[in-house]
Amino acid sequence: MRQITLIVTFAFVSLFTFLIASLATTDTLKDDFKDPRLTKELWEIKKGDWEIKDGWWESNSPAVGQGSFVLFSDIETHDNLAIRVKCRDKGGGWSNCYTIFAYVDDDEVYYAGARIGRGNWTIEKSALAGGEQNFGEVADGRVKAGGVIIPYTVSIEGKDVVIYDEKDKEVNRHSFGKMPIGRIGLAHENTITQYNDFEVEGPKVKGLSVQPLGKLAVTWARIKKRL
Repeated sequence: MRQITLIVTFAFVSLFTFLIASLATTDTLKDDFKDPRLTKELWEIKKGDWEIKDGWWESNSPAVGQGSFVLFSDIETHDNLAIRVKCRDKGGGWSNCYTIFAYVDDDEVYYAGARIGRGNWTIEKSALAGGEQNFGEVADGRVKAGGVIIPYTVSIEGKDVVIYDEKDKEVNRHSFGKMPIGRIGLAHENTITQYNDFEVEGPKVKGLSVQPLGKLAVTWARIKKRL
């Protein structure tokens, strides 16, 4: 009986230690665009028209060569940061949807995502005033116009920026000599693009809508209840 108690106690302590470590090293912040007040608090519009329509965060770009840019919270580029989102085009075949992984300043913006008009996954550098530097595109027949929902993740892994598809399969990667650091967000150029289920996860994510201590209290209560 004592041996069983020791085993259960050890397992409980190990689980609790794991939960504490997990909560201390990563956090998640989401916006599903169902609450306009929350969206207004979380996002800073830099350029273009952005509004919630039918549960989607929709943007109409000013013109070709002048994209729309919006920044999320005060989270900046850091290792093991993962940014997930779903997007789709609306109102035209030539469009794109990008995740900003480093907004250094108005003249230096780095992003990755789906170039819908070309059917490619792309990683680029641009600016609010236009112009771009492409670090490489990868063709994918799933990236297409017509309102097709495109889920993807942009991940920071050391000096690498990696794009993963909805099945967590790598579809594009670029290695920087020095990783650019800046705020994160969304961007697009030309016609209308919609976004949904935006989620950021990482060790330096400041969860404005996520309270780690609250999570810990709930988890602790559930563990006690099970015992």
